[in-house]
Amino acid sequence: TFRWMMPTEGYGLELLNAGPIYEMPEGNDFLGGKGYYRWRFRAVEQGTTTFDGIFALSGCDIQDARRFNLTVKVMA
Repeated sequence: TFRWMMPTEGYGLELLNAGPIYEMPEGNDFLGGKGYYRWRFRAVEQGTTTFDGIFALSGCDIQDARRFNLTVKVMA
């Protein structure tokens, strides 16, 4: 099982919703289908939000996880 984790720090954004998005496979090829995970945010005030994204392939064990950092600045 895999798990996405997105701890945030700062202010300026508000989480609207999050969830998986799957492409419907052609024919009966369900093993070859693609899936994505999407977060939707709304800018609520000026500020900076930093995301520390973690994609763990083995559930809660994040030792060998793929990681990324993203900084978003909301300006008026």
